Amino acid sequence: MAKGSGIPAAAGRKGLEERVIHEAERNRIFEEARDSYPQDWQHSDKPRLPVYVELDGTMVASRQSGEERFEVKSGIMSGSCRIRQIGKNRCRLMDKVVYSSADNSVVFSERFYAFCRKRGLPNSGKKIFLSDGAGWLRTSAEYVFPQAEKRLDLYHLKKACSKVLNDDEMDIINQTIYNQSSERLIETIHSMLQSKNLTIKEQTDLLNYLSQNQDSMNYSSDNRNGSGGIEKNIGIHVGRRCKKQGMSWSHEGINNLLALRSKKLNQLWSETSNKYENYR
Repeated sequence: MAKGSGIPAAAGRKGLEERVIHEAERNRIFEEARDSYPQDWQHSDKPRLPVYVELDGTMVASRQSGEERFEVKSGIMSGSCRIRQIGKNRCRLMDKVVYSSADNSVVFSERFYAFCRKRGLPNSGKKIFLSDGAGWLRTSAEYVFPQAEKRLDLYHLKKACSKVLNDDEMDIINQTIYNQSSERLIETIHSMLQSKNLTIKEQTDLLNYLSQNQDSMNYSSDNRNGSGGIEKNIGIHVGRRCKKQGMSWSHEGINNLLALRSKKLNQLWSETSNKYENYR
């Protein structure tokens, strides 16, 4: 429990209260096996649009002895076709909710799933899981979103390939990425690697990355193929408040703050989405 007086202590106490609620939601589903949140549209005859789930992590400085940095994990859930143009080069992801914590990957995954269920994630219907393909993200997807369609963020796929492929080869990848199965795409990249003077590590790192994410690499030009939403929102939720110069955190302190910050931002984004709906 955050002690003392003043704004930081009060924020810590309020954040801890939110975390108690989040843990109760997690416990309800994963310990008591009671997952029966009522959703009005679960009983609707209208076809359900896909729900998008995106996860990522970012490092923050630690104030705990023997630890230089630790990872804060973050996730957002949003509806399909909910991207609005709000400027010449700016878009807004509508109807989103965000959750972040410094818990281990299993606890984070369970709490994020429970958080989403409480806020409208359906038991059935199409779900799309977008990520950069990191190990804990794949594990989380299989654990709490096993039926979701996995999709490797296209930017990260191209970034990994561009480390060893030249511009002409990347042009070929860009032109054919939507017209090939993941197996054929990996074969194309592998054949390009054969003519290069790469170290064993360079070649192995890329091929392992592709192999591990093979089931997430079937792309359509009509689909949302990027996880830019989580990239942007992890900056808003975590970066702007927790990664300023000279800042360092305890796990407890940042978890309390992020729980409170989640509540505030989700309320603000809900109000913003409603405002834009009124101008349609």
